[in-house]
Amino acid sequence: YRYNIFHIEDFVEQDAEGCEGFRIGKPMPNASKTSGDLLRIRSIENILGANADNADRGALQKADALHKSIGDSLPEIEKEVNSLVAKRNDLESKVRDCDQKLADLEAFRAFPFDLSLLSGYEGFAAIAGHIPADVELPFDCEKFFTKESEGNLLVAVIPRSKVGEAETFLSEKGFVSVAIPKETGEAKARIEGYTHEKNSLSDEIAKINEQIAQLNAKHASFIVACDELLTADV
Repeated sequence: YRYNIFHIEDFVEQDAEGCEGFRIGKPMPNASKTSGDLLRIRSIENILGANADNADRGALQKADALHKSIGDSLPEIEKEVNSLVAKRNDLESKVRDCDQKLADLEAFRAFPFDLSLLSGYEGFAAIAGHIPADVELPFDCEKFFTKESEGNLLVAVIPRSKVGEAETFLSEKGFVSVAIPKETGEAKARIEGYTHEKNSLSDEIAKINEQIAQLNAKHASFIVACDELLTADV
């Protein structure tokens, strides 16, 4: 196996001709730990993008020396890699939050008032959505309409007792409701703010990716060598 003379991919015990006497053996004493180390190494390889094709093979190392290096060096490399990945995951989560908020705000880009004015009332409710053309609701209300939003935008503040009636009336006019963002300030300003925040987060992610690339250049040959050694040991 070590010298690539043969490789067992699958074996089922049977008494067929040519298989007599072959049995599935017991794991070697250190097989469990070796398998665990191999999983950790392959996880690091996957994160770094390290593989036999792009790693600098460097000087050959004896198996005993490499085993010792795995115990001495692997934990520190793993800690550094996992720390960077955790930071990147956190930043990517924040980018997704920005993307969601930007998507929610886009329909209100042309709404020129503080969005917080559309919530916080006991006797009134706000509804908003796209509609083919402007309409007048059949009761007194505060209404805003613009064609500057894709699909047009209608926003109305109505008595809570009239919500059902308003929804029925507007649906007959082709109204499609959209959620009102829970934001303070004008939508246009909030869009600019979240766009700036997203760009800053993306810059931080790019820096972390560069650090990961540097770790790959530094450790790829060692990680690949460890993979090959432990693959043979398992």
